[in-house]
Amino acid sequence: MINKSKIATAFLSAAILLSASVPAVTATEYSPVSQTEKTYSVITNGKLLDGVSAFEEDGILSIQLAPVVSAMGETVKWDNDTQTATVTQKDQTIVKVTANKSVAKVNDKDVLLSTKKIDNVVVPESAKAIVDDGKLYIPVQAFNTVFGYSVQVKDKGSEKIILIQESRDKKEKKEAATPVLKVGKLDLPYPTSKDWVPPLVVSTATEDFWENNSILEKELGLINGSFFNPHGGDQIELAKIQVGNGNRKTDIAQISFTAWYGSKSSVNVNNKIPYMGREIFKFYLPNDYQKLFEIVDQGLTGNLQTSKFLDKEFTFDGRKVTIKKLGNGVSIFISKKK
Repeated sequence: MINKSKIATAFLSAAILLSASVPAVTATEYSPVSQTEKTYSVITNGKLLDGVSAFEEDGILSIQLAPVVSAMGETVKWDNDTQTATVTQKDQTIVKVTANKSVAKVNDKDVLLSTKKIDNVVVPESAKAIVDDGKLYIPVQAFNTVFGYSVQVKDKGSEKIILIQESRDKKEKKEAATPVLKVGKLDLPYPTSKDWVPPLVVSTATEDFWENNSILEKELGLINGSFFNPHGGDQIELAKIQVGNGNRKTDIAQISFTAWYGSKSSVNVNNKIPYMGREIFKFYLPNDYQKLFEIVDQGLTGNLQTSKFLDKEFTFDGRKVTIKKLGNGVSIFISKKK
């Protein structure tokens, strides 16, 4: 059994003083120490974490995986048969760490758990994930290289203080994806929960699809800037609206619906769809969006059946607009401006 120590719960004041944003630590900063000489404290995002085990071996400091990623707001599942921990990060990155391996799978790509520099050349270390007493441990460096956290290790007498924080880049990305807090009214004939308030788009489309994608993610909260799931959350498979780029040569957007509403007589989660559709139309057609909305709203039913509006070309705000029946849904193609 590995000789390991519980993470200490003392020295909180010292930990807080050290909790500012810090660069990632490298394996070359470690040195072997006796287990009886050291205790450990770990702080995640400024909070002291209790009930975690750690050990040092051959100069590599390893920490119990599950409590740390859980404290960072990620979800972790353990498969005892394969000895693999699967972590789903908040940005939907999937990380798989398997016992006795020196690499992790990050979205199915191999990433080294730990490296070191020799003559300014980064080379892999032999450090592996280790299971002991039913707990999976990884090198502390892996929290940076694999999970993208900021990591720093500080010595304070006989104690090591380990700071693990969400990186600045991830924070900025998360903040950029946070919808603008501008909301509208429930003014359509589709009963919707009073707890839900429709967001309002405040920008207008550019001629660049990816820039538009970023705006729609920030202002309307579309998943990856492309999908609206009326149930909430990030499950793309439950999305009822998808914004693609259609024919890249001619179109700025292809807006696809697999439902338009759920019920006109009772509250239904799918009744959010017309509200979101209207705001997406407004984004691309700031002057004429209401004309397109009325065509779609009058032409579509809950089964997405339409008649006289299919395969006809309209011109709104200097863009050509065509509605087509594709598969189980309806797609609206909006052209680029000439």
